Amino acid sequence: MPPAMADILDIWAVDSQIASDGSILVDFLLPTGIYIQLEVPREATISSIKQMLWKQVHNYPMFNLLMEIDSYMFACVNQTAVYEELEDETRRLCDVRPFLPVLKLVTRSCDPGEKLDSKIGVLIGKGLHEFDALKDPEVNEFRIKMRKLSEEKIQSLVGLSWMDWLKQTYPPEHEPSILENLEDKLYGGKLIVAIHFENCQDVFSFQVSPNMNPIKVNELAIQKRLTIHGKEDEVSPCDYVLQVSGRVEYVFGDHPLIQFQVCVLTIILREKGVCIYLTI
Repeated sequence: MPPAMADILDIWAVDSQIASDGSILVDFLLPTGIYIQLEVPREATISSIKQMLWKQVHNYPMFNLLMEIDSYMFACVNQTAVYEELEDETRRLCDVRPFLPVLKLVTRSCDPGEKLDSKIGVLIGKGLHEFDALKDPEVNEFRIKMRKLSEEKIQSLVGLSWMDWLKQTYPPEHEPSILENLEDKLYGGKLIVAIHFENCQDVFSFQVSPNMNPIKVNELAIQKRLTIHGKEDEVSPCDYVLQVSGRVEYVFGDHPLIQFQVCVLTIILREKGVCIYLTI
């Protein structure tokens, strides 16, 4: 069987002849009724495209009627023929794949249901309105069962404390290990942990015992911050949780640090003395 070929008229295909220079001519529709056409890189992020557009908008009439740039986002009709608001501006234009290269600048809305439906449609490659139009009993039964299962799961989480919710939603990944097997990879028998405080620039590094538990690390970090910045409102280490920096993974509970997968993998796969980066 010959290899599959992309449609040569698909401007979002990697080997598209239409976008051979890596740029796409995009039509932008503004809330003021102004139409602007710009050539943008097909792999540019939505955020950078918005910045490019905003530089041009200054040269057009009725610019003074527009709000701040952060008040707007782009919307388009995607490949599944569904109107989609591009709230995640880190996505690339070639990943969004509008049905036509037309982006409309709209005021940010707050309908989570529509946004979720749009994201699901993009993931499965079919608009949810198409499923709603199906008359297949088997498909409908499956959807009903999945919805019931999801509702039961959500209901089971209602009323939980934030720590119990965290345990249910993001259970910590443990890696039972024997400390003796890792001692030669430790820094003087210690783990080096770098703690970054969320929503500020503070980063503190500590050499801690591999048998220390996460709550003790919280205490160290909070005490260090209070020493530098002075006393704030009364805080408790139990009100904070450690997150693996850059990942949706959390380090909490009574297990020693050496038994958390992120710590073990950092020790094994990296050089001696490398930090374990956590956000509090």
